[in-house]
Amino acid sequence: MPKTINIEKAMYPQKEKLKTDKEGTIRSLIVDAELDGIECTFNYDGCVQLNTDAYSYITLSIDDLYTLIDLTERAERKYAKKYNQ
Repeated sequence: MPKTINIEKAMYPQKEKLKTDKEGTIRSLIVDAELDGIECTFNYDGCVQLNTDAYSYITLSIDDLYTLIDLTERAERKYAKKYNQ
């Protein structure tokens, strides 16, 4: 039986992981329904900024939207923990 490969994980191993850059901004990467990687920035304001500069459009599924909600909530908790110590 041939081995199956998850193309999305192979292309974007850092997908949906929250990372803090050297300025202290939390970022992540999501993958849209067409396998495009989209950088997300969280600024501790309950919102997410999507960097779509490389694309003329993006296609987000319902699951992608739920992922954005989850990442935003996780980032908010991470910021709150950092600033409320």
